[in-house]
Amino acid sequence: KQALFDVDIEIFVQHLAPRLNITRRYVGTEPISRLTADYNAALGKKLPCAGIELHEIKRVSANGVTISASLARELIKKRDITTLSHFVPSTTLNYLREKRYL
Repeated sequence: KQALFDVDIEIFVQHLAPRLNITRRYVGTEPISRLTADYNAALGKKLPCAGIELHEIKRVSANGVTISASLARELIKKRDITTLSHFVPSTTLNYLREKRYL
């Protein structure tokens, strides 16, 4: 997995960041996925060497549960609108209803 991280980060540093003038990258803390947490750690080591700041934002929790896209997808699949409404803004719920995902 480290080799895949290195390739991904290299593409970002060598191609995307310069073309888009990116000097900062923001990621969420990752208490759930070990793979993502490891990737964030790799970013933390490599980006500063390339002159890119990494900012880690604490992930939000609601009712003691960490909010994640995986959780939202699971709730959408179950059509659990009540629980989902605790984790996403009303505009997102409206969009999901409009597109008939809920």
